[in-house]
Amino acid sequence: MSVLFIVEWIVWGIVFACGLWFAIGIRTAATLRAHPPTWPTLIISFYLVILPIIFLFLEFSKIHIVWILFIIWSISLRASFIHVPIISKLLIWPAYIYACIVMNGTGSFLTSPSRQSPWAAQYPNESRDIPDGFSNTKKSDENEDADTPLDRVRDLIAEDKYTEAIVKLEEIIRANDKNIEAYLMKAGVLQLMDEIGKKAGAIKLYEFIIDKFPNHTQAYIELIEILDLSYKMQRDDNKIVCLSNKIKEIDENKVPYSLLAKAYNNIGYYELALESYNKAIEKEQLRVKACKAILENPKYSEEEKDFARGELDNDKLYEAYCGKAEILTQVEKYKESIKTYQEAITLKIQQGCEHESYSEYEELATIYGILGNSQKESYYRQKAEEFEKINDAVFDKERGYITDDEFNEWYDKHVEVDDDGNIINIKPDENKKRSPDKK
Repeated sequence: MSVLFIVEWIVWGIVFACGLWFAIGIRTAATLRAHPPTWPTLIISFYLVILPIIFLFLEFSKIHIVWILFIIWSISLRASFIHVPIISKLLIWPAYIYACIVMNGTGSFLTSPSRQSPWAAQYPNESRDIPDGFSNTKKSDENEDADTPLDRVRDLIAEDKYTEAIVKLEEIIRANDKNIEAYLMKAGVLQLMDEIGKKAGAIKLYEFIIDKFPNHTQAYIELIEILDLSYKMQRDDNKIVCLSNKIKEIDENKVPYSLLAKAYNNIGYYELALESYNKAIEKEQLRVKACKAILENPKYSEEEKDFARGELDNDKLYEAYCGKAEILTQVEKYKESIKTYQEAITLKIQQGCEHESYSEYEELATIYGILGNSQKESYYRQKAEEFEKINDAVFDKERGYITDDEFNEWYDKHVEVDDDGNIINIKPDENKKRSPDKK
């Protein structure tokens, strides 16, 4: 067996493997409804597969495949974008049929060469198959009101018609592949669709959006939030750090510092985690201050004030305090940890939800136990147990929440306090049905 014979088969194997790799990439892009490959890419991917198959039945050296591919690639670059009689159709039609076979079952399609000249890349409103660098400066009347189709999509999402929403979004993206809002909305719908593979599809789509729109921070943030919610074995904290640093380069105000802090903590960079939590707390304090200013200023509408109230009700500042306190406990800075937990509990007291802080009271009891203060340990342990009972008694598992009025009514009926306001007894709710999974 000669060396040349071995080299021939190595070349044949590499070319065929590249062809399969291109085919998988085309199908993956179609599945994710990503921007399609250009015609030169489809043409070369077709010949990367077909030439090795043809040369299996020819007596010529398989090394000839290399220079034939080079010629086909060079011609396709010209014939795909500038109409060359006969040659363009001879190159494009086989690649089109091949792409349709590869994309079969994905729900995506390419513009047929019989209906639209695929080499007319300067007309983006007529075809998606446009390489980077081509643009249409003339804006059509149909695109004057870009919000209307997206509003229809929002209505479909509100009605839980996710599949229909995806189809509509794909139409919007085909009409204008620069519509980042449509891409982001599609990724969001994929997250809402509780099906196997949809979350992975959302992650890949966010990665595609980041590559296509590298200076738009929203896709980075959404991707970080997905990674943060992943199971521990699937988390990629290094990637969260990397994405957060990219956001910092674009707009430091957009960095999700609490999620970055969690990632640093998981990696073991405690000082960086504390620094990030401090920035998160500072950022959230400014947000709270702004919301309170809106509520106190008569020039704002009721709609704006309702939005501000909703922002005040979220737990981002509370969670940042709790996250910081947890790390301070890990690094044995107990006094700072106690102070931070108390700041978190104060927020819940101000919201009238002190009972939701039972885990923080438990942490305080543990810290005082470590410090040897048995009196405070016992005090906070008791408060933790009492508030856990209250939280368990009032929490509506079906709705996932309880209103302030419902809580106050329950509290007045079931909780007995002494003159100093300390809880001395919690009456059981005989009419409350226990969940089957309750121990």
